[in-house]
Formats: sequence, C-alpha cells, structure tokens
Amino acid sequence: MGINAAQASALILAGGQSRRFGSNKAHARVHGKPMVNRVFDVLDACFKDVAISTADPSISFDVPAPHIPDVYPNTGPLSGLYSGFIRTTAPWLFVAAVDLPFITTQAVHLMLEACENTVDGVIATDGKKAQPLFGCYHSRITPALEAFLKQGERAVFSFIKTQNINTVQLPAAVLQNINRPADLPKHQANFKQTGDGTSTR
Repeated sequence: MGINAAQASALILAGGQSRRFGSNKAHARVHGKPMVNRVFDVLDACFKDVAISTADPSISFDVPAPHIPDVYPNTGPLSGLYSGFIRTTAPWLFVAAVDLPFITTQAVHLMLEACENTVDGVIATDGKKAQPLFGCYHSRITPALEAFLKQGERAVFSFIKTQNINTVQLPAAVLQNINRPADLPKHQANFKQTGDGTSTR
C-alpha cells in the first residue's frame, strides 16, 4: 500500500488573490522565512520535481522551481491543479497550498502511504474539516477536471465529491492556514522551527 515519492510530482498552489490578507501572503514570514519558501523546502525534501502554480504569469517567487501559469485563468486552485497535471508526466501530483506553512515532511509521507491505485486521490483532514489543498491526486482525474472547469465550475469541494477520494487525519496544527496577518503570531507561537525548516510543536 502507498506510493513512493518518485511516482509523484509536487505543486505549490500560490495563485490566490490574498484578499483577506491584504497583500500576497506567499511573502509573509513565518519564523523569519517567507511562507512560499517554507512550503517549498518541505516539498523539495520529499520530491525530485516541485513546481509553483502562480495563476498570473507576471508573478514570480525567489524559489528554484518552475512557475506555472493557469491554463484556465481566474478559476481558482482547481485550475492550478489542472495546469500541474498538464505539465507533469508523473502518475500522481502532490499539492500544497502556499498558506499552509506548518506542514512537515512527516505529514507528506503519511499522505503518500495512504495513496493507492484504487482511489483518485487522498486529502488531509483534521478530523473535523477536510483540506483538499494538501493532498495527492492521480492523473486519471485530469479529463474530469478539465470538463468541470470548461463548464465554468470552480468549487473545489464540488469537484472532490465527484471523485473517489480518501482522507488522512493529521494534527489540526499542521493544517493551520494563514488567511489574515493576525493569524501569523497566533499560530506560529505554537510551533518551533526545526533544523530542516519545518515546524513542530
């Protein structure tokens, strides 16, 4: 059961408009490091191929990874997911939203261990709320995802419900996302930075 990291590419979803944050939150610092760099460091430690979905081709980050504009602009994270599948030849695509700065390599490996060819994907949950933007999806969903986007749909959970998706429970603290500047001190106070740049309680 499970897959190894060589069977997947990784994608950072960094194309959000950050309306509630007031500026591009990918640049916001957690433990002195921009969130985009923190998420990249975790994924780069696990996968040989990591890219960044930026939505807007004019946006770039100081991260040594290919930047991918959306094939279907202004359609949210599902467009980033689709664009990531178009780019990679790997059978699986692991995605992590840029506003999840407390993810760990251990959490990534737990997700990979839950992947199997009988499901279309695996997403994280804290036991109360699912987090589809920290998950691993099989490339077989690409045609359905494209059809969904072409219909003008963009709701992540609406698409997830049409697929065979399993969940993996992770600590809620790992899945804390940053929506507003006030979230930063509140959440990072519960963590200390480890030597590999990830966070732990």
